[in-house]
Amino acid sequence: MDKDANKKKYCWLVRNSANIVTLSRFLIPIVLFLSLWEIEQKMLVCLILASTDLFDGWLARKFGNPDGIGKRLDPIADKITLLSGLLYLFREGFIGEMLFYALFVSETLTSIITGVKARMIWSENHNSGEMGVTMSIENLLLFLKSKGEKIKEVNKRLDVTRFGRCKMGCYFSGVVSIYISYVFTADIFQHFSVILLWSGFFVSGIVIITYLFEIDWQEKFFG
Repeated sequence: MDKDANKKKYCWLVRNSANIVTLSRFLIPIVLFLSLWEIEQKMLVCLILASTDLFDGWLARKFGNPDGIGKRLDPIADKITLLSGLLYLFREGFIGEMLFYALFVSETLTSIITGVKARMIWSENHNSGEMGVTMSIENLLLFLKSKGEKIKEVNKRLDVTRFGRCKMGCYFSGVVSIYISYVFTADIFQHFSVILLWSGFFVSGIVIITYLFEIDWQEKFFG
């Protein structure tokens, strides 16, 4: 009996490994702002947690993703990781005020523009007034309402995956450079981090500009 119970528990852990890995990124704000660790320890732990974004998708493809929960949680986890990381780096003086506000505003605009675009895509294919979105907070609401298929269909039409990976890669590499610069007192990595973080900002700008040209704003708000 114990053997069967252990086997079921193991199977459950394997099937949900991608979701567990994704959920681990929700710990980042707690580690950064509530733990009593030193800065070096906080940054290392958070870099490890943030790196789970690199292979949670592989785990989902390998072992499955029950109920598609991971697809709904992943963008929320990414946004929490990014915003809490930016706020902490700014608070500790690792990035300047201009860079912080530039990244914060670009991420906010990306979420808004992507949400508007998703609403338009959904309304094109559905006559009902109920429309899907990809904005992080609304993704959570849709998850609670069991609307996973809606998000899935919208995401297939949104060409943000490549840009998103590139942007997150720039941000992650930038934070790694900050960590190396802090631990080993290597100023050159601090310069690399600034270049990488600004590169992520410009990738976000490409997404924003692309969607701004694709959206018929007059029809959207005055049509």
